[in-house]
This record gives sequence, C-alpha cells and structure tokens, in this order.
Amino acid sequence: MTGIFITEMLSKVLVFGFACNGPNSYLKSGWNVADFAIVMVSIFGVLPFGQDFQVVKVVRLLRVFRPLRMISRDPGMKIVVESLVNSVPGIINLMVITLLIMLLFAILGTTFYKGLFRHC
Repeated sequence: MTGIFITEMLSKVLVFGFACNGPNSYLKSGWNVADFAIVMVSIFGVLPFGQDFQVVKVVRLLRVFRPLRMISRDPGMKIVVESLVNSVPGIINLMVITLLIMLLFAILGTTFYKGLFRHC
C-alpha cells in the first residue's frame, strides 16, 4: 500500500508541480498536504529503524490516518468531513455556554446550602 501511495503522490507532483508552480501546485490543496504527511509517515514507518525507539512506535501509530486518503477521493465524504470540521467552532461556543451555566448553578448551590450537609 505504501508503494501505491508513493506512486500516486509522485505522479501528482510530476503533473501539478510540488509547491511553487502556480495555484494548482500539489501542496496548495489541504487534502494533498494531508496525503503528503501520511505518505511521509508511511515511509518513515517502513524504514528499518530499531524497534526500541519510542518515536518510531508513535510514528507507526500515525498510520491510522491512512483512511483519510480515501475520503479525499469521494466527494460526498469530503463534504461530510469538511462540514464536521467547520462545525467545531459552533460546538466550542456551545460547550463554553454550557460550562458557564453549570458554573452558575454550582456557585448558586454552594451559597444556598453553605455547609448544611456537614452533619449527617
């Protein structure tokens, strides 16, 4: 699989150029940057390093991101993933508001009961 991914990446680099060949260069697209990173992690994982290095084990765990390459080929899945990523700021805002409401009720409960339950 790594060989197929390397071949695909090299063919795209030959067709579009690597980084500075205009607006259609390989590294101008976010999906291609993700593909490039996944291929580099795969190459690093295949190289014959010692098995005892923790860094090599961590890099091999990053191979989990290989299915992201398949998402970039399916337009429907690409739309779903992009919409999920775009909804993250709204979800963060909702979490902040919820935490503020919980803090408000925690302060209210603390001041209302004022140690009333210290005697069982």
